[in-house]
Amino acid sequence: MNRARMEQGIRLFLDGLLEGHEVDTDLVESAPGRVAEAWVEDLAAGYGEDPRSFLEPIRLDRARGPVVLRGIRFTSLCAHHLLPFRGEASVGFLPRDAHVGLGGIARMVDSLARRLCLQEALTVEIADHLEQALDPEAVVVLVEAEHLCLSVRGARKTGHRFRTLERRGTRCAELDALLHSGPGV
Repeated sequence: MNRARMEQGIRLFLDGLLEGHEVDTDLVESAPGRVAEAWVEDLAAGYGEDPRSFLEPIRLDRARGPVVLRGIRFTSLCAHHLLPFRGEASVGFLPRDAHVGLGGIARMVDSLARRLCLQEALTVEIADHLEQALDPEAVVVLVEAEHLCLSVRGARKTGHRFRTLERRGTRCAELDALLHSGPGV
């Protein structure tokens, strides 16, 4: 990421936004640096990471039951409006012979979410990374989120939950239960 170019663009954006209005120039003057830093260090930090690097397979010969991790909270940025969406991802897989640390799954979700994306694509990418790293018999990914592009602009409807689902491989009752119960407890 090019922080200097980001600051220039933000400055240009603010000039256009505030043209003809009196504003506290001291506050606005330092905003481009703060905004660029927030994007580089946090909001879009996923671009500096390889999400697959968090999924180190662990061989467990006898552990064959379904694995479900629910309620992985994330914040992402809608590629359409550059506004955040926040929610929870739940991930389940039926292993062949490889497992992965739960923290690795959570970090992979966070790495993918901290980029410009659409929720539908985020859901697919989570499933892709699990499938490529673990070669499981089945994968289920459920993502639910509230999108600020629907809450603060356009229809202005708060409290909505947008749900996306990606399912691959063998059907499994325990993983199907994930679909019906949703994220969280």
